[in-house]
Amino acid sequence: LEAWWNNSPRFHGTPRKEAAAQSIAVLPFVNLNRDKEHDIFSDGLTEELINALAQVEGLRVVARTSAFHFKGKTDDIRAIGSRLGVRTILEGSVRRADDRLRVTAQLINTADGCHLWSRQYDRRLQDVFELQEGIARAVVDELRIRFAGNRITRQHSSDPETYTVYLEGLHQWNRRTRPGILKAVECFQRVLSRDAGMAPAWAGLANCYAMLPAYGDMTACKALHNTRDAVRKALAIDENLAEAHVALAFATAVYEFDWSSAESHFRRGLDLNPNYAYAHLLYSGVVLGPTGRLEEALIRHQRASELDPISAVTAAATGACWLMLGQFEEAISACERALTIDATHPWAYRWLGEAWFMKGMYDQAEDAFSKIAEPVFAAGFLGSCYARTNREPLARKLLRQLEDQSASCPMLAIQPAVLRLVLGDVDGAFGWLHKACDAHATGVHWLNVEPVWDILRPDSRFADVLRRLRLAD
Repeated sequence: LEAWWNNSPRFHGTPRKEAAAQSIAVLPFVNLNRDKEHDIFSDGLTEELINALAQVEGLRVVARTSAFHFKGKTDDIRAIGSRLGVRTILEGSVRRADDRLRVTAQLINTADGCHLWSRQYDRRLQDVFELQEGIARAVVDELRIRFAGNRITRQHSSDPETYTVYLEGLHQWNRRTRPGILKAVECFQRVLSRDAGMAPAWAGLANCYAMLPAYGDMTACKALHNTRDAVRKALAIDENLAEAHVALAFATAVYEFDWSSAESHFRRGLDLNPNYAYAHLLYSGVVLGPTGRLEEALIRHQRASELDPISAVTAAATGACWLMLGQFEEAISACERALTIDATHPWAYRWLGEAWFMKGMYDQAEDAFSKIAEPVFAAGFLGSCYARTNREPLARKLLRQLEDQSASCPMLAIQPAVLRLVLGDVDGAFGWLHKACDAHATGVHWLNVEPVWDILRPDSRFADVLRRLRLAD
């Protein structure tokens, strides 16, 4: 590993300056109605076009997060193209009046800011899928990319109102917050009560279920059951739905510790959609990293950063990978970059705090950990900062609170484990690590490589814990 590190190029998660030959960013279509309801619709139209073009082989498509960074901004198209590393940009506007839509779209060359084409579409709301197909097909034709399928875009429900609720679900899911995910579940369930044959809604529901335990809102057992059920229904309708395969991959890794099966599901999802930045991140974070393949994980992070260069999620996940490699300065740099994009991102504070903690900079670590609202992420690490700065009574008070809370929220179990370790109670730490394995607690899958546990690795009991995670080898 040391030889690899010394000879490898340093990657900081910054976007490439050179643009791929066939590359595009779809900027958020402007909502000319200027109200929240239609804003969700115009954002959804944008995301559907991003997802559709991402399926086109040979075309690199910038992910939603980075494209939406420019929502409401008036940056020069050439500057946006340089920052995102793309040759072309698709932008436009949407106006809706009752059941009528007027959509304008322009494809622009980022080298000189000139229009390659500009078109206006007047359609009924129920024809929105054909409108999306027309725009996507025009882009592919202009870029002279051969597309083998009959359609580029996906056909959803024939009911426009059901589709509108689906778009709201996507909007809420993309917030990646606890309230957002809970609202997305509600939206997708409403969609499916109206149209149970809408495969993307089943996939959206599966992704929500898979993530809820991380916030302490669902047990791992229930999440696994719900995710598998939603994925099964999604794939029965559309077996080529990358989002469904990736949701199953995540749940299989984190809630079953079945690393090889999870890897197969991730690879299937990425074969179907190589432009799926979020899938590259999850593959790295819940299979490659935990199984010790950190060099491969960094390569996946680099690919994700090329697809999604202005993403707090991507930058923070890259920081996590550097942390596991023991490169704490690199981890701090990546997490601080994430926080310049989203100053509230909890995982950026989580990995930033641990990097500072491993460097012995406990005040900086405490400052980072204290900014995380959900105790499941880092409450034990916060208590560890108290213990390291001569506030042991405060640390022990927090420990009692965490152990009490874990009865109703077993996903917390890693937090008492790390705090007992720092307080010098090794036996107690091992007890909580076994509870964390039982609960598939948030973060337990990182035990094999997370540096805070290095002090326990010579103890034979740690190998027992890794065997329970199916990571002993």
